[in-house]
Amino acid sequence: MLLAGAHQNALLFRITIMANKIPPALSSQLLGKILDKIAEEKRKAAILKLIYSSLGVVASGICFVIVGNFFRSELSASGFVEYLHILFSDSGVAFLYWKDFMLFALEFFPVTAATTFLLDIVAFLGLSRVMIQSTKLAFVSQ
Repeated sequence: MLLAGAHQNALLFRITIMANKIPPALSSQLLGKILDKIAEEKRKAAILKLIYSSLGVVASGICFVIVGNFFRSELSASGFVEYLHILFSDSGVAFLYWKDFMLFALEFFPVTAATTFLLDIVAFLGLSRVMIQSTKLAFVSQ
């Protein structure tokens, strides 16, 4: 207990000593060099972020084609497309029995393929946003 109290007092003592001291003024050249180094590090980080997000956009684009083909084949294999054709060809019957029609459509909808397709779209759009932002930081704001 005695050490804990001594530590708090020592901390309070340091704070009051530091508050009373005035830091030395930085020369404008030193401040400029520090700010230039910070800007250069931000630019390097933005370039790395640009490289990684570009690779992610390319990978997501490739996956978009693969998952799109998978989603299309799952839609045709599940029979969901036939229910959509009924909706457009004989809409009167579809609207008359809309509850049963919706239940059948939901039963035959390929949820896993649709989820992977939508996740790939979200990843592509998110990575594109990051790529555009890092491009602005790396090259435009110099």
